[in-house]
Amino acid sequence: MGKKVKRTRWGIVSIIVAVVVVVGVSVFFVMKNINSGDGIENKILKVTKTYWSGWVDPKDSSYTPPKRKTFRYAISLGKEIELNRREGHGYNHEGQRYEVVDIFSIKLIEIGSDSVTIETSQPMSTTNKETGGISLMTNDKIFTITGTEELELVTPTMDAGDIYIFQLVDKGWFSFAK
Repeated sequence: MGKKVKRTRWGIVSIIVAVVVVVGVSVFFVMKNINSGDGIENKILKVTKTYWSGWVDPKDSSYTPPKRKTFRYAISLGKEIELNRREGHGYNHEGQRYEVVDIFSIKLIEIGSDSVTIETSQPMSTTNKETGGISLMTNDKIFTITGTEELELVTPTMDAGDIYIFQLVDKGWFSFAK
């Protein structure tokens, strides 16, 4: 008789677990569908940061590709986002030390139905999709991210630089935007 009670108890626990799992999965898919759509209100700004260097030979066996860091940001008009901060020091012609702070940021200056226009804190170059080249003479600071297309911006330098890849993506269920 004790075994019969034990089986019943485990049967009830199994049913409860199954119901919780089914409800949880259902809520997940309902929320995922609510947070995905074509409107900008259902999107977040995904920014992937990496860098490049002309001093490294990718064919070298010891070459390690640069790491990528990806961040997600909520979209709101006027929002300013600091993407990179470098701090260091230099010396002037008299040998006096001075502090250097280099900040790269963007500001969301226009939001359309399927696009976001940003203004960068310093000139950036887009990558030519055919040649892979960039413009070293650019003064461009305003760029538009459209639909799900990636916008790749590169520091207009010759030896090394930063690469930022911007894209509008669905919020989704597990997207944690800053």
